[in-house]
Amino acid sequence: MKRMLILFLAFGIGAAAGSARAQDFKVCNGTFALCTIAPCDPIAGNDKQVACHCTVNHSYSAGQKECQGIKDTPEGQQIRSRYYPVHSYAVCSNDRP
Repeated sequence: MKRMLILFLAFGIGAAAGSARAQDFKVCNGTFALCTIAPCDPIAGNDKQVACHCTVNHSYSAGQKECQGIKDTPEGQQIRSRYYPVHSYAVCSNDRP
């Protein structure tokens, strides 16, 4: 059985969440990694990345990237991390973050 490789960039998701407008999100129904609440551990010798224990889910999710299914790679499977649960969106009328 192949290892499951889940990609997660904490900075990218944090930056996207802070500057995104509701209409910029793309809603998908499919397989995604839920990393926004996952516990993470440091990687020895690597101060730029962490190893997060994300769960793999199949449901509706939202993100700023196009919907992407499971991608097979030589290292294992890659699953994009997305936001969940998403009950509603609101567009603010001011320019504050």
